[in-house]
Amino acid sequence: MPRNRILGTVLAVLLLVAATACQAEETAVVTAEEGATADLPDWLNRVYPPPGAEAAVNDAIQVDYDVAGPDQTVRLSVDGVDVTAYADIQPGELQYDMDEGRAPAELDPGTHAAMVELVDAAEYGEQPEVLDRFEWEFTLL
Repeated sequence: MPRNRILGTVLAVLLLVAATACQAEETAVVTAEEGATADLPDWLNRVYPPPGAEAAVNDAIQVDYDVAGPDQTVRLSVDGVDVTAYADIQPGELQYDMDEGRAPAELDPGTHAAMVELVDAAEYGEQPEVLDRFEWEFTLL
């Protein structure tokens, strides 16, 4: 009888572990679809398209951020080209519209690399100091 009880307890624990693992996997999928915010640095709230996502060619790249000081800002590069000057920047949000016709280069379908940097604005004539950066890839359809 004790052997059956031990076997039953072991089976119950295994079922509980399996159920917990399945639930964690479902949560990870939802997080990835919503922008994979778990892997972002503290100063980034969201990037769109999220890392590894597929998006339409005419979508915009959006970065939602929090900066700590008045001299801090962000800049965005796509495929190694700084596109910050072509982006619409509002407090806490940078949006680069790839279909607006003012982009330095048209982004064709395929995989692209983006990088957002947190920078501390420098005195006039000096290079801004890069405090942190986040890089990701996405695919345009």
